[in-house]
Formats: sequence, structure tokens, C-alpha cells
Amino acid sequence: MIENAVQVLNAFLVADPGATNELFKHKVRVNQLVCDHPTIQVRGAAGETEGNLTVLGLLNGVLQEANKVVVAEMEIDGTILQFSIGTLKNGRVSRLY
Repeated sequence: MIENAVQVLNAFLVADPGATNELFKHKVRVNQLVCDHPTIQVRGAAGETEGNLTVLGLLNGVLQEANKVVVAEMEIDGTILQFSIGTLKNGRVSRLY
């Protein structure tokens, strides 16, 4: 499932890079219940009263599969180059493939 998601995301990126970048850079403030969710990835760690959620954080919460996550590989300026699969270890992406 996660492999298919990466393929679709990369097709979206090729078809409309501007829209892809705008959508995936958008953040919304979420409450503590969302911050404390076990799979949704929120900036502003568990236990905090608010955090920032992106589409990618929500998508990874839905697609969580054996410590695999969808990763947006970016240029230094934040422009998305491609989506790939990473391995999540101790809360950090340790390997891309």
C-alpha cells in the first residue's frame, strides 16, 4: 500500500509540481488529542497542547506499515524533488529506499 502511495504522489508531483509543493507545505494547528495519536505525525511532540500537522503527517498516520513512512525529499529551499519510502527508527527516518 505504501509503495502505491509513493507512486501516486510522484505522479502528482510530475503532473503539477506547484500544486504538490503548495499542498504538502501547508500546516494546520491541531490539538493535544491529535498530538498524542500513536500514528499521526505531528510537529510538537506528544504531551504538548498543540502541534502542526501536514498532509504528509496525516498520510503517514493512515499508511503506517512496519515502521515505513512516506518521505518528501527536498531541495535546500524546501522544494519537493520526489517522494520515497523511509524506515522510521527511534522517531527518525534512518534509511530511504
